[in-house]
Amino acid sequence: MKKSEPPSAKGTFGVQDVLYILFKHKWKILLLSLLGFAGSAAVYLNRKPLYQTEAKLLLKYVLVRENVDTSLSQINAGGGMPDYVMNTEIEILKSVDLSLAVAEAVGIERILPESKGQASLADAAGTILANLEVGIVPGNNVIHVMYSNADKAMSTVIMKEFIKQYFAKHLEIHRSAAAFDMVSKQAEEARIRLKETERQLDKLKTDSGITSLAEATGALSSQRSKTLEDLMKAKAELAEAEARMKSLDQPSGLAPDGGKVAAVEPGSEAEPVRQVPPQIVAEYKSMLEIVAFLQKRDLELRIKFKPGNRLIMLNQQQMSDNEAKRRALVARYPQLTTDASLVSKDSTDPQSGLMEAQAHLAAIKARVDVYGEHLDEIKKQFNEQYAIGAEIDVMERKKQMEDAEYRSLELNLKNGYLLQHFKGKGIPVLGVEPAANVAKVAWEEKGIPSVVKFFGVETANELVATGKSADLLMGNNVMAHVPDINDFIGGLKIALKPEGVITFEFPHLQRLIDENQFDTVYHEHFSYLSFLAVEKMFAHHGLTLFDVEQLPTHGGSLRIFARHTESTAEKTVVTDRVEAMRKQETDFGLTDMETYTSFGEKVKSTKRKLLKFLIEAKEAGKSVVGYGAAAKGVTLVNYCGVRDDLVDYVVDKSPYKQDHFMPGVRIPIYGPEKIFETKPDYVLILPWNLKKEISGEMAKVREWGGRFVVPIPEVQVLD
Repeated sequence: MKKSEPPSAKGTFGVQDVLYILFKHKWKILLLSLLGFAGSAAVYLNRKPLYQTEAKLLLKYVLVRENVDTSLSQINAGGGMPDYVMNTEIEILKSVDLSLAVAEAVGIERILPESKGQASLADAAGTILANLEVGIVPGNNVIHVMYSNADKAMSTVIMKEFIKQYFAKHLEIHRSAAAFDMVSKQAEEARIRLKETERQLDKLKTDSGITSLAEATGALSSQRSKTLEDLMKAKAELAEAEARMKSLDQPSGLAPDGGKVAAVEPGSEAEPVRQVPPQIVAEYKSMLEIVAFLQKRDLELRIKFKPGNRLIMLNQQQMSDNEAKRRALVARYPQLTTDASLVSKDSTDPQSGLMEAQAHLAAIKARVDVYGEHLDEIKKQFNEQYAIGAEIDVMERKKQMEDAEYRSLELNLKNGYLLQHFKGKGIPVLGVEPAANVAKVAWEEKGIPSVVKFFGVETANELVATGKSADLLMGNNVMAHVPDINDFIGGLKIALKPEGVITFEFPHLQRLIDENQFDTVYHEHFSYLSFLAVEKMFAHHGLTLFDVEQLPTHGGSLRIFARHTESTAEKTVVTDRVEAMRKQETDFGLTDMETYTSFGEKVKSTKRKLLKFLIEAKEAGKSVVGYGAAAKGVTLVNYCGVRDDLVDYVVDKSPYKQDHFMPGVRIPIYGPEKIFETKPDYVLILPWNLKKEISGEMAKVREWGGRFVVPIPEVQVLD
């Protein structure tokens, strides 16, 4: 029997062809279908379900503040929001800044539990953005926001925090844009004033050779005391010498001019040799003694004062005058230098005792005169330098105030941001702000009443006297900037209600040392704080730290919670985290001086490694630029001695920094677009804590083979 033959291949592929294939391969098709169904069932049964949380945001109106006339205007939603307004809100919702704020508030470990502490804040923010959907329906004012997560509870938590942070960001952009611009402008003006004061202060110090009032008057006060003491001793010695002179008989047989004429042999043609009168010998001896005294004093003055000091110059002039007199006597009586017996204390001349006494008396009188002249000069110089030193101190205080104002403006561009949320809940608030213009912004833009003063014991007493004490005292990144931290904490004790709570956030010293963050050490920070140190200071003022949180901000921070030590409120019972933090810092070595010594060596090593990398890059013909003219970058390049021979330029987003120079090293600063013009081989990220964000924003650098470099904690070229 013949096997069935396939249909003849003529014409196009038809239904019979399909049936033939299905019939011929039916078992293969059936088997593969079964495997596909089995695989789908396995995936379905084993997959984690995704839970979605949805929010709908209705925009009724938007308040905006115009930059020109600072008047509020309202965009209504009566006929639908303009597209640009809706698009702005979507941009806010999809912004990296908003996701970073949500990630920080919720916590990296909660968002990415599988990371086991290895993920960064940027990773958590990226996860939020990846699972977020934002959309609008054309023609209405509703924005749909949806977040997906395998954990149902976490999906809800993240959505709630997301909406909360969105409202804050919305207010920041729409209500306070002009205010932030104004404060930014004021900060720049304050910076210019500060720089001018620093310039004047440096000039005054350079011209006068004085650095402070203490330096100006300290050495002179010490010298005046010593000179007075020496003068009193010299006067007592003078009285003794005068008494001795009275007890000696006046020698006779002197020539009318006080000198004897030596005998001349008869018939000799030699001129008679004029003998040296005793009075001249005594005068010569006194000159030798006073010159020796002045030479000794010159050495003492040179040790205490800088070259060119008028006291040194006066002493040298006196030395010169006495030396001139001595030479004049020698010219008149050469025997003074050729006959050693004349000035010898062991001379057998009967008049030797009298001559010696006369010489000594004259020398003492000369010393008394020298001391007197020196005291007059010290008094005159003291008055002059006191005036200069006082002027320097005034300028130093002016600089400190202007520096504090500038720091306040820089740190408080977000002033009122925190308190506005309490105010929105109907909770009475009060800000304490040393910069009047910033306090004005907080009041006018956000309705936050403010006391324009530095906070401390005095201010706290004034507030309490007017009935203002607090249930909650809080401040972020404030404590490191306080010159007198004990006065500041003492004020907290006074201003806090009996059952009140204090919460402060500050950069953590352990993280600074552990991660080699030496570039965060700069002039506006008076303190670098550990939990142990803060706990002791608070305890000294009768305050107890009852809780602590570790935060990722500023390279690693602590948020502490404190109460009155005598408080018995249940909500402020000391948590286990307090003891855990004590142990963590102790185990790390924050109570051991060796930790700080080794940190110094680690810093030096980092400096050498950075310079080695930059030098080798330059010698290889590579170009290197910097990103970020922040304070930590300024500290880094100045400490390491990095100038424009190693780094061509630095870029920064802030228009207030562009077209200026990095302080101290004179590296020019441009806008970020400069990098795309010059296409450097390496971009050194100075704010290393933002390396992921910056390398992400500037990803195009990799298109021409450029690479990113971070200097901290170790010099590293990023992949």
